[in-house]
Amino acid sequence: MRYLRRFAILPPGVIQMCTADDQLPGSAADALRMMDAALGFFDGPGGDALDASALGPVLEALGGLSARFAAVRAAVLCRFDGAAAHDQDGYGSTASWLAAKGRTTRAAANAEVRKMRVMHEHPEIHQALARKEISESWATEIAKWTARFPTEIRGDVDRLLLDTAAAGASLDDLSVVAQAAFAIPGRDKIRGRQGKLALKQAAQAWLPKEIIYRPKASFSAPLRAWVRNDLQEVINDTLVNGELTGAGMLRPAALNRLIEAERAGREDNAKQIWQLLSMELWYRNARSMGVAA
Repeated sequence: MRYLRRFAILPPGVIQMCTADDQLPGSAADALRMMDAALGFFDGPGGDALDASALGPVLEALGGLSARFAAVRAAVLCRFDGAAAHDQDGYGSTASWLAAKGRTTRAAANAEVRKMRVMHEHPEIHQALARKEISESWATEIAKWTARFPTEIRGDVDRLLLDTAAAGASLDDLSVVAQAAFAIPGRDKIRGRQGKLALKQAAQAWLPKEIIYRPKASFSAPLRAWVRNDLQEVINDTLVNGELTGAGMLRPAALNRLIEAERAGREDNAKQIWQLLSMELWYRNARSMGVAA
């Protein structure tokens, strides 16, 4: 049971499993052996010895692990399919490889490939499945509902339903939300050049019209906060003592005056400092590729 204590999916597609002493497996083969051994615990005397009061929590935990396993398998299968790895074994498709190597029916193999592609098209749902927030059956249902929405908003609808599920909604509740969202006629979504009409009309109960219907405005990056706080050490280590000053392209004294005036609040130089930091990082990258002197 100690092997089942914690699983995590690490990008890009790396599977990490921690043992009792937090030692990672050294290879995929090691990880698979550990998983097999962990399942063997429940399929042997250890599982037989569980008290009746422990069976419910164990089943609940196994359900979560089943969801994570489904997410991991879909991710691995997606990479397998994208690389056409089935060709190495002489099979013309991923489904035919699954049917032969997995000793499953062709219908089941086709269904697994379809599920994998659905998860690839719905990354929000795939991530929720990997975090054990929903079951595989819930993931399938949510993806089926939101597949009817245009691609450009599908991710938003996925997040809406997943957030609703996280708040404790049942699958029936999610079905009602999805159907309600899809049932809003186009004339209530867009009128002339006015978009999000239904949302704006609902917001009138709480917000003034001048706020609801004002033109769109761009979001500015919080450069001053970054330069004065979050990026102080990066600016000192990377820019002040950087390769641009070392190459004579920036005068250290002038650069230091610019930074000191910003940090003291005498001048707003955040944009210039951000641009110089970006140029420093670009220059380093260009030099590493041999395209800058």
